[in-house]
Amino acid sequence: MAALGSALALLGCSSPGGNAPAPVAAPPAASSASPVPPAGSRAEGEAFLVALELPATPRAGEAATARIVVTARGPYHVNRDYPMAFRPDAASTARFAGERVALGEGALRTGCRDFPGEDCTVSAPLAFAAPPSGETRVSGTVAFSVCNPDRCLIEKAPLSAAVSAR
Repeated sequence: MAALGSALALLGCSSPGGNAPAPVAAPPAASSASPVPPAGSRAEGEAFLVALELPATPRAGEAATARIVVTARGPYHVNRDYPMAFRPDAASTARFAGERVALGEGALRTGCRDFPGEDCTVSAPLAFAAPPSGETRVSGTVAFSVCNPDRCLIEKAPLSAAVSAR
């Protein structure tokens, strides 16, 4: 099983040819062997920051779009070969197209300054329908991967944020 995990972690990781990436402008994360971020509009670890950005005021009962923003930190880049996805949970009042929402199509990608050919930030649209009345809560888990020249990390970050619909 460990061999399978190692093989999966290496899939999609590409070495940038020895160039070290530029540090991403973000405050350093608290050091932890295996960070488990609490649910919230942001989650972070040593190698990443992920945020859920909701529209200011979605219309009750109508379609809206949030954004999931994954930013790699330090020597890491966002693994473009890993299928990023969002899985809503029971706390979500927003409705989605399925139990798993792919986050690749329509994503805006920002390249790494000194890490040619790699993305340091991915901002992906997350379409949802607001409930007919009341608060809209988007809650679920984002799955993504970040890599450096030596390894890839597969991460799952719980996020939850709410906004009043009009």
